[in-house]
Amino acid sequence: MHPGRRSGITLTTLLAISALALSSCGTETSPGPGGVHTTQAEPPPVTTRSVVSAHTLPDGGLACPATITDPAGLTVPQAPSGIDAAARLLPDHPPTSMVVCAYPVLDLRLGTGDTSPPPLGPPFRIARRTVATTTQRAQITELLAWAPRGGGPPGPCTLMIRNESVYLVGALYGGPPPTAVTWVAAKSDANACAAATNGTFVAGKGVGNVIESIVGSRSGPPPSDGPACSAFSLGRLGDDRSLAPEGAPLVTVCRTGRDSQIPTALDVDQSAQVVAALRALSTAPSTHVCSPADGAQNGRQRAFRLVLRYPSGPPAVVDVAPGCRPEVIGSGLQADNASGVVKLVDQWSKPLSYLDPNGSVSSNGSVSSNGSVPSTGSGEGAATGTPETPTGTAPAGPAPFTGLPPAGPAMGSPIAPPGIRSMTPPPPSQTS
Repeated sequence: MHPGRRSGITLTTLLAISALALSSCGTETSPGPGGVHTTQAEPPPVTTRSVVSAHTLPDGGLACPATITDPAGLTVPQAPSGIDAAARLLPDHPPTSMVVCAYPVLDLRLGTGDTSPPPLGPPFRIARRTVATTTQRAQITELLAWAPRGGGPPGPCTLMIRNESVYLVGALYGGPPPTAVTWVAAKSDANACAAATNGTFVAGKGVGNVIESIVGSRSGPPPSDGPACSAFSLGRLGDDRSLAPEGAPLVTVCRTGRDSQIPTALDVDQSAQVVAALRALSTAPSTHVCSPADGAQNGRQRAFRLVLRYPSGPPAVVDVAPGCRPEVIGSGLQADNASGVVKLVDQWSKPLSYLDPNGSVSSNGSVSSNGSVPSTGSGEGAATGTPETPTGTAPAGPAPFTGLPPAGPAMGSPIAPPGIRSMTPPPPSQTS
């Protein structure tokens, strides 16, 4: 620039710049009568990574709210940001950091007499903030990432009562600064009847009870990767759309002997046939309870549980009870007619007999009334699946999980004898 010359932009230059700006913002020009017209074009797809604001503490975790006001545990302190919150409670990979905030909302020791402190009421104060360890992050991530969608018919809940707490799980991803943040609210109650939510996705029952078992003092569920017939599951993401959610699971058939589960592991081809039969059934939202019909006793003898194990995430569990209505019950769906599934499974896992209470039950489910274990040759009565217990009678089942009532897989029970769920008694009330 020469000394003394004024800098400036001519009208022509301004018009050119404006046209360029409009073009870059998704407009285009086209000739037409009377001159050139500007029309709005479809903007190109843009992928961005959100940089979110979050109140963190020096340990890298989110700060817990000092109080909450919702005793139902269905309110989160911040809307999810940077994740697809409508797909599941949490993404299917561990966060950079995770905190668990505990808020007691019911204490049975309070408000019981003239000299006792008043019962808890809103606002409910925080009792504990836990920075999750690497192991706890992995456990809670799997729990929340695969928790099935709720919203179906209400399942059976008892009138048991114990102390209750609401848990807020705060997860940060990426950074610093973080690229995503989400909170999940879940309540732990005596019946495991409370839902869980991230503010968009609402999951089914029992999530808060399992969170409490991971970071609290209550006993936890059996591991989901243990023996198939004692595997724990609240259900699996997608079980509201199919009795056998997406994937290629291996199937184990669990039949109930006198005092134990008799497992038969199906191979890849057998599993695929059973999964296809489940997916072909006409279904309705599950009520988690079946009613005995004609032939219920015989049907109970032929009842079994299918445990579908996937490479990742929890198993899906389906109860089949001929002579009950409905005959098929999963975590999210049920079906009336089990004949096709029963016909398939009976080829590889023979029904048991309940007629002789003193009969011996072999590992493949054969029964002898004289106390001896019958041979398992290649005849018609031999099971063609692979029993998980190689010889002798099957071992006793696992100790019951006391954190959740045993009301079927949708209620988060360990594997229990299949049959009529509404006749399964709940455990005694607990207080803490």
